[in-house]
Parts: sequence; C-alpha cells; structure tokens
Amino acid sequence: MVRKSSENKKCFITLHFNEVVKVILYEDYGTVYYSDIILVKQEDGLYYLSLYPAGNTCQPSEEDDLVIIAKRLKIKEKE
Repeated sequence: MVRKSSENKKCFITLHFNEVVKVILYEDYGTVYYSDIILVKQEDGLYYLSLYPAGNTCQPSEEDDLVIIAKRLKIKEKE
C-alpha cells in the first residue's frame, strides 16, 4: 500500500500483483519510505515495479532493486 498526494488530495493506493514472474530483493533497507519508484507496463505486457531504481532514468534497469514483475496488476484507490 502506498500513499498518493495530488494537489490537495491524499489517498492510499493498494497494488495487487497477480501471476508474479519475478521478485528481486538484494538489500535489507531500514526504511519504509521511497522517493523514487518506477511502475510501468512493458512492451511485453508485464508490469514492472521498482521501489529502488538505479539512476533515476524512469526506465527499468538491471541495477534496480526491490523489483516485482507480474503479468497482471490491479490498482485500488482509497481516500
């Protein structure tokens, strides 16, 4: 679950990944706050999430960490 801020509106977003293809967890980070994330639907149709992307390029990278790749993604918003 993540919090989304947009202008004066705040809400929580729950991401439900189904048919997970890959999970990459290299590090044990002591924080629960992430300032940079990547969430994209790739050309192959897979959803790619990285909570710790390398280089701030907004593109998936082999150097990204805290990665989930899945065939399906459902997003729910709740204020």
